Amino acid sequence: MVEIDDQAALDAYTRILDVIANRCGSDCAGLFAEPVISRSNGASSGRVDWYTRYEGTAKPFSELDQGTFNAVQRTLETRLAALRPLLFDEQFGPFISAAFNLASPESLLAVGGEPVILDWGLLPLALGVDRFSRERHFSAIMGPLAGRLPLPVLSRAEWVANQAPASPATGQSSAANMMQDQRPIPGVGVVSPSPRAPVTVVTAGNSARAAAIATGLALLAVGATYIPGLLSYTADAATAKALETNQGILDQLEARRKALEAALAEDCANPETRQKTQGLLPQDPTRLRVGSAPPTTSPTPSPAIPPVTVPGAPTAPGQTPAPVPQQAVPPPPTGPEGAPSTLAERIERGVAFVIASKDDDGNASTGSGFFVRPDTIVTNRHVIEGGKDFYVVNRHIGLVKAELIGTAGRGTTNDLAILKVPPQPAAMPFPLAQSRLPLQQVIAAGFPGVTMATDPVFRSIMRGDASAAARLTPVMTTGTVNHVQAQDNAASSFIVHNAFIAPGNSGGPLIDQCGRVMGVNTFGRTDSKMPVTANYALGSDGLKTYLERESVSVSSIDTPCSPNVIQPPAPTPVPAPAPAPVTARPPVTGGPPAPTVTPAQR
Repeated sequence: MVEIDDQAALDAYTRILDVIANRCGSDCAGLFAEPVISRSNGASSGRVDWYTRYEGTAKPFSELDQGTFNAVQRTLETRLAALRPLLFDEQFGPFISAAFNLASPESLLAVGGEPVILDWGLLPLALGVDRFSRERHFSAIMGPLAGRLPLPVLSRAEWVANQAPASPATGQSSAANMMQDQRPIPGVGVVSPSPRAPVTVVTAGNSARAAAIATGLALLAVGATYIPGLLSYTADAATAKALETNQGILDQLEARRKALEAALAEDCANPETRQKTQGLLPQDPTRLRVGSAPPTTSPTPSPAIPPVTVPGAPTAPGQTPAPVPQQAVPPPPTGPEGAPSTLAERIERGVAFVIASKDDDGNASTGSGFFVRPDTIVTNRHVIEGGKDFYVVNRHIGLVKAELIGTAGRGTTNDLAILKVPPQPAAMPFPLAQSRLPLQQVIAAGFPGVTMATDPVFRSIMRGDASAAARLTPVMTTGTVNHVQAQDNAASSFIVHNAFIAPGNSGGPLIDQCGRVMGVNTFGRTDSKMPVTANYALGSDGLKTYLERESVSVSSIDTPCSPNVIQPPAPTPVPAPAPAPVTARPPVTGGPPAPTVTPAQR
């Protein structure tokens, strides 16, 4: 907790609120969530619960679609501009400046379309008093708005040195003479009861192969320099843990480097060499063969549904979102479908777009999910939380109404939910993979808003055209497993990977190159000091445990993945051109006689 005059800024909330409301208006006052502090009593740890006057779903800025983010950021910019003069007020400036010390990027929320700040007046202990670290931390949270505010202070002395207005007579801070006599602002007083809405933080020919291997070696060398803490260290407990993690990654990289060098030294024309390098180089997912297809029958017709829209969903300029027709939507035309020939086609059969309708006005949240049985879809709890009606969309089954049959409970490690639909023979359920290895190649599939917002098919569905489901395809990104983290007191592990995911990928599968689910993409974390994002998936171990508890039987495979690569056809030998016919040279007449060559001259 940041303190001014030996008093936590959080404890001065009532006075700060009154000053902001009187001088800047109630909208500016509503910017700061109300803290309710429970002090530690030795037996239990302290905590802060946050409340806001606004009602609606609370989402961090990082989870907003672009349209909503732009609108909320403009509102925040306007209110910060109104608040800025108070930062230089001799009496209240230090406290209001201290309030802008924020714990993390998750401190900025949108609640009902309004910007709200929580975890204010707090700083990570690791930052200490280093001004440069604090500046980077503040800029990482506030982004382009950081330049509109002075760096939040940690004490009255810092405020006097950097923000206090200069005295006209002396050119010195007019607050400098007040420091000895300045009394703390009184603590939180009695507040009349008022309705409060709790904020829930959701929280490659042969020569090409040789070149690819050599490139892989170069990338390993360069990539190693980007491992946090590899080039510089600080002596603390957190760094010691980071060094241990980094050393594990380096060991894996070194083993991979040696295997690549050994492969580079071998004969690339040897079929055995090609087989060996399949596990060393990333495989093109379009050349990976998968298993057999499910039975082929017509998909279940889509049900009649109410209008389904997403706040801020993109539409054409001047166009009003049209409601979904209130009659049954015919399924997309289908014919006999054979086995998918590539991994990409197989993924399309098993991934679903999930819609959770919130109310009769068409407000909805969206995310991703995947089939584990022909009638069962797994997703994240936070995707469907607060929904009244649920729908899943897949190009092979159309749009189908779903029923929520259970959630795994609270907490990040339990962010799972199960949806039930009528059996869908055209869907292709995923088996679970229990083998998870660092540097293993993975694929993330789902419907991230940042990408789907420019997809006309996606926009058509969100405007109410359920027939567009026949053309909807998921976004697929590739990467590697960076780290597998076993969670204390939890049946689930976290899989940290670098396949791109974004809001909208939540609930979608993390898949190995054999078409098996390794985990459920759930959240991402950004570093406050570096522009780095870590992507997290809940491991299939925890998912399997949860499904067994819910009496949902699924296929699980424990063996490591050995991708079945579709080998390109051998090049057709090009026959050597036939020699040109030789014709006798006509005799040369005239000219000097030809020289006589003796055997000794030959």
